[in-house]
Parts: sequence; C-alpha cells; structure tokens
Amino acid sequence: MTGKVQLQMGQLISENPELKELAEGAQVKLFHQGCEAGPSSKPKLYVTGTEQGIIAHCWRCGGGGGKSFRATNHIKKRGNHVLNADTISLPADLKTGLVDCHPLMNVWLGKAGITQAEREQHSIGWSESRHRAILPVFMHGKLVAYQERKLLPYDNGPKYLTTRIKGVRHPLFQTGNSYHGGKMVVVEDILSAIKIGRVANATALLGVFLPDESTQYLLRYKPDELIVMLDNDNPQVRVQQRKILRRLGAFITTRRVFMDGRDPKLLSEQELIEMIA
Repeated sequence: MTGKVQLQMGQLISENPELKELAEGAQVKLFHQGCEAGPSSKPKLYVTGTEQGIIAHCWRCGGGGGKSFRATNHIKKRGNHVLNADTISLPADLKTGLVDCHPLMNVWLGKAGITQAEREQHSIGWSESRHRAILPVFMHGKLVAYQERKLLPYDNGPKYLTTRIKGVRHPLFQTGNSYHGGKMVVVEDILSAIKIGRVANATALLGVFLPDESTQYLLRYKPDELIVMLDNDNPQVRVQQRKILRRLGAFITTRRVFMDGRDPKLLSEQELIEMIA
C-alpha cells in the first residue's frame, strides 16, 4: 500500500469517524473527496466493514485502500483466518453468473479451468458487499462453512477468511463421482479438489491440518488408496503431510505425490490422471 493511499484512508476516517463502528459485512457509499476522476453527482466510494477494520474502493477512479483498527478473534494458519458462528448463511448478494461476478474472479476461476457448471454446482460466486469470491463448504448437504477469497488489489485482509458453524471444527470440502472405494486425493484448497474431482474423489482440508475427527470422517468412505497432494512448499506443510500419512497409513493404503511447486488446480485433467495413477 502506498503512502498516498494511507493518507487518503486516514483522512476518510477522520472525516467519517463512524466508519470505525461499521459492522463486518456492512457497506456504506460516500462521495470521494478529491477523486481523480472529478466530481460526481452520486456517491461512488464504497466502504465495507471487515473483521479487522474497513476496505474502501472508488468505482470511478479505482482508488482505495484498507485500514485495520479492531482487535481480531480469529485463528491464523498460513494466511487463513477462521471465524466461528452459531449459525451461518451465504451472503444474500452472492452471484454465480459470469456477467455478475467481478472480472478478477472470472480470471482466477478461468485460470484454474473451473467451468460455469462447476460454479453453479458448488455455489461458488461473488459477493459485492464482501468484495470477495465466496466458496461454500457443504457436508451431508448442509452448509457448514464458507471461505472468502481475497482477489482485489486494495483488499488488505487475509488471503482466506473462513466462517464455520460452531461444532464443526474442521470442515472438509469433498467432491467426486463416488466416495466409496477407488482413490481419494487430499489437497489443501477447494479449487484443486474440484479439478481432481473430475477424475477421482477429492477432499480439500481448507489448509494442511487433518485432526482425528476428520480422519474418522475420511475412513467412512473406505477408499482403496488415499493420496496426499499438499503443496509441500514449506517445512510446516511437510510435517503435516507426514502426520497424515502415518495416521491414515495404519488403516488404508496411502502415498504422497510430490508437487515440486505445481498447483493441482492449474494442471490439466491428463496431468492429474498421470499423477494419481
């Protein structure tokens, strides 16, 4: 973030101190004083409350920024912040259609080769009020969590913000044709699970941790082989991979696929088939 944007945010809060009390997910529209695009007859500076503070964006000049001023109550693990809630629901303004989603989200999903049919199948969409992509997690047909993925350049929040219902400490995103028998591939993120789900059963951990209760959940599907495909990009991930292999190896056949910097969601179906064959 540049010094200019920092100064603009400081002035914005000084002129509108009520923004410090803006609730998470709430949004207000203001006139952008000093907008480089010139005066406007309508307020085009959108300010959205986040868990940490606010983010602002002007839809005329493209300027914006973020400001943190609240204490947080989340758990931080490799850029993923987790928030518990008694009940959860997807944002009311969630849109899955190509024309309704932010162009940067379309680029992100397009790079991974996620189809419109897959967007609709998994209810993946864009929330204008959150300024983020929304990736829901269903277990047994019930919404148990959703992730907000940062894509906009002025968003200074965590890369992922996961909201989960209390009582489901470790939600798992699962996809594939049949969960009984066959191969089960364990990955970190939802888009990778969707890509692999085209050729095998897949489970996204929403991170790199597989606790005991999730282990039992996976074993219910009795896969013939469990394949771990974590990013392997730092020592912490490698430690967790070994723990997963040891824990599950006592019950089923397991193996690890070394990614060597490759990202499952960016691979072709043929490359994925060859890797898990």
